[in-house]
Amino acid sequence: MNWKTAGILGGMGIDVTAELLTRIIDATGAEKEQDHIPVIINHNPKIPDRTQAIVYGGEDPLPLLKSSLEVLTKAEVAFIAIPCNTAHYYYDAMQEATSIPIIHMLKEVVNKCLSIKSDLKNVGVMATKGTVNTGLYQKLFLEKKVNVILPNKNDQEIVMNNIMRIKARENLTNVTRDFVRIANELISYKAEIIILGCTDISLAIKDGDLEVPIVDSLSVLAEKVVNLALRSK
Repeated sequence: MNWKTAGILGGMGIDVTAELLTRIIDATGAEKEQDHIPVIINHNPKIPDRTQAIVYGGEDPLPLLKSSLEVLTKAEVAFIAIPCNTAHYYYDAMQEATSIPIIHMLKEVVNKCLSIKSDLKNVGVMATKGTVNTGLYQKLFLEKKVNVILPNKNDQEIVMNNIMRIKARENLTNVTRDFVRIANELISYKAEIIILGCTDISLAIKDGDLEVPIVDSLSVLAEKVVNLALRSK
């Protein structure tokens, strides 16, 4: 196989970037190492926290996002994957900063949900405050006439705190328990699919942990990378 090179702008979740590469390898299904996808990764954990910037007026991450994209642009990758949902708040500005197509992970998640259930009415979303407060998923699903169910205020704080615990590489046992409880609460409010709308959450909960399908944004991104690489042969 003659794959084109994928670019990954990572570091926003230090373990997430490594997990994305693992999932890309798994999704490729190649029989020998030479048949796998060439990937260039710019792992930049110095990018300021996106939620801190959006919600609390913290340091703007866009300058470092743009300079990180420049590295991948100069490397002449075929397309770019960014495994951070909240960073997609800056999607338009990022795409303007590079001639390389950037995968819109959240739009891919919406498409995945509708491929699972074409008559979808309600989805539950667990994500950062930055993603929730800016309505990134709400706006996309509104276009499809799908209702987004979010955790209540107290549970959203728990989601955010647990995301930070994952980033700090703490033990995930209690974190997973909290996410499952909150997801089941969303299901009780008629959520037909649960979206892991923060890629860090992908490290703590998996398909099969709930009674409804889970759409994991990190896995969706990995699948899209493989599909684009195949299309680019």
